[in-house]
Amino acid sequence: MRDVIHRMGRRCHNWDYCGRGSYQITISLADRRAHLLGSLGYEKGRGAFVALTELGRLVESFVQRIPEFSPEIDVLGVQVMPDHLHLVLRVNRSMKKPVGYAIRGLKGAATKAYWATLGFSAEARG
Repeated sequence: MRDVIHRMGRRCHNWDYCGRGSYQITISLADRRAHLLGSLGYEKGRGAFVALTELGRLVESFVQRIPEFSPEIDVLGVQVMPDHLHLVLRVNRSMKKPVGYAIRGLKGAATKAYWATLGFSAEARG
């Protein structure tokens, strides 16, 4: 069993996460479940790529929708990998809540989509 490593300690203790700024965020799946979001591929002429699963495509669409729920945030980039994703976000004006709240919403939507792909609803999980 792998030790759990919490990344929260990497946050800057004197930084205002409600203020303007750019953020590079990496979100890993629990237990780094390979191929849950996609698989790596290579084709001559196209090069390397990630073939997204249905869940991977949903997660990517959720990222693109962050500005609908947090208009202060622009999505500058997203790259979905088989077991994690990278985001580059820009906060354009001061927010009432830290940028982590938008990430929490994204993770909640992704988790709900994951359970739905397995055939479970929120009500069935209790």
